[in-house]
Amino acid sequence: MLVLATLNSQYIHSNLALRYLAGVAREIGERHQVMEFTINDSLDHVMRSIVRAQPDLLAFSCYIWNIEETLKLANNLKKVLPSLTIVAGGPEVSFETVKLMQDHPFIDMAVRGEGEATFRELLLARRQGGDYRGIAGLTWRQGDCIHENPDRELEEDLSRIPLPYGDDPIITDQRIIYYETSRGCPFNCSYCLSSTIRGVRYFPLERVRQEISALAARGVSQIKFVDRSFNCHPRRALELMRFLADLPGETNFHFEIVADALTDEMLELLAGVKKGRFQFEIGVQSINPDTLARINRRQDLGRMAQNIKLLVERRNIHIHLDLIAGLPEEDYQSLAESFNWVYGLQPDYFQLGFLKLLKGTAIREEAPRWDYVYKDYPPYEVLANRWLSYDEISTLKVIDDLLHRYYNSHVFDYTLAYCIPRLFVGNAFRFYEALARFYMAEDLAGRPLRRERLYVILADFLSRVDPENSEQYKQLLILDFVVNNRHLNIPHELGRTTVENQNTRIRAFLEKNKKELAARGAEKTRIEVFPLDILFLAGINQPAPPQPWYPVLFCYEKEKTTLEYIEL
Repeated sequence: MLVLATLNSQYIHSNLALRYLAGVAREIGERHQVMEFTINDSLDHVMRSIVRAQPDLLAFSCYIWNIEETLKLANNLKKVLPSLTIVAGGPEVSFETVKLMQDHPFIDMAVRGEGEATFRELLLARRQGGDYRGIAGLTWRQGDCIHENPDRELEEDLSRIPLPYGDDPIITDQRIIYYETSRGCPFNCSYCLSSTIRGVRYFPLERVRQEISALAARGVSQIKFVDRSFNCHPRRALELMRFLADLPGETNFHFEIVADALTDEMLELLAGVKKGRFQFEIGVQSINPDTLARINRRQDLGRMAQNIKLLVERRNIHIHLDLIAGLPEEDYQSLAESFNWVYGLQPDYFQLGFLKLLKGTAIREEAPRWDYVYKDYPPYEVLANRWLSYDEISTLKVIDDLLHRYYNSHVFDYTLAYCIPRLFVGNAFRFYEALARFYMAEDLAGRPLRRERLYVILADFLSRVDPENSEQYKQLLILDFVVNNRHLNIPHELGRTTVENQNTRIRAFLEKNKKELAARGAEKTRIEVFPLDILFLAGINQPAPPQPWYPVLFCYEKEKTTLEYIEL
């Protein structure tokens, strides 16, 4: 019995590699079972589940997020099932493979690189007595000896790769389904594993259409393409985007795209795509020309900015932008400039990532030359280099955390839009840096905090930066809070405003306007009173009511919350 297993980073994720190998097993009639767990699962539970399946061959899919737990698990499984043959594969074992097997004698074999053909030959050789000498891409143990066979040539005809999805029950639940229409990348960025393989190979278009149609028909909620640069072949990408845009159903498609390679035809098509159908992840990484040259990355920043602005303005496609801290030639000030450039584009999601010096990449080989200090265990993340100190990277880590809490959550939008231009002259990096230093000074950095507490902390910070206008910031935070937390009470530290007979007035208003509110289809309504012209501060053009205070009606509709002044 063959068991194909992995530890995913989260339950909602699925493993594409195992499904290709399951396809191999299916084609040659090998009895098999796919078993997926997460790194948060108890290893005792995982081990018990695998032992219960009684495998004689166990193949693990290994990545930077799961390799340490996988090795612990494999070690214990070998103790309980000493005759079990354990095979490791995936990017985390494809480099320095002999050393891995020397350090971990419970690993019997390792499949390097693309594994489908190697795994097929391994299974067939095992049936015929176990002569593995001629299998390219395989490292294997024989007694005390470790043999490393030559590398395998890349499969040029991807139609020979088995179909990964059949009647797999996983696609009836709410997991993300990973899919690829190509392998390889036309670029050669020195920090990326894709740079170790030159050129791009494509799966047949008709195969892609048929399999995606079948997945969408089965109600998959999201298909995430793992193509490194989905639109590197413009005509093919346009054809696929048009096909995906016209598919029935509600499936969301996530792509990694090259923004400056979007053609006018693509932009025209994307303008009409229904909201929620596509989401784009775009790696900016840096705007420093010396950095881009050092990492072998080519991009037209002007064209990139122009295209991203168009996409953001249309609001029908979720836009995710990435930066990488720790790249060569990018010091703290340069990174601040890259940060402000990306922030100014106002993406839906902004991720400040940190360089990982992955096995097999050029940047890892060059690490001593640039004084890189990095974790010598997965994920091999940078600690310092010639341009960034450890203290600076530590501050950037807190900034990244606050970016997720405040910007990416989109529950502070009105407050951030008001205070950053006024208090920090539009310099978003300065705002998040100052907030990070405040968090560190108050010993709040890295602590789990309830959402309500985040509003109070931000009010405290802004009041210290500009005490004269403290009331404005608190009222904007109340506005943000009520927009985004329909069932929660406003934190008392923000100073909620009340007026005489407020509850009676509100009940009378709601009774009087009951039919009109019902016609609007609001799921819930709420009325809050403000002591100042809050909608003006929030940039919402509404005539102020005649009374000396400012009642706002919040209508919580299915996809948005509308705000308007009322007479109370």
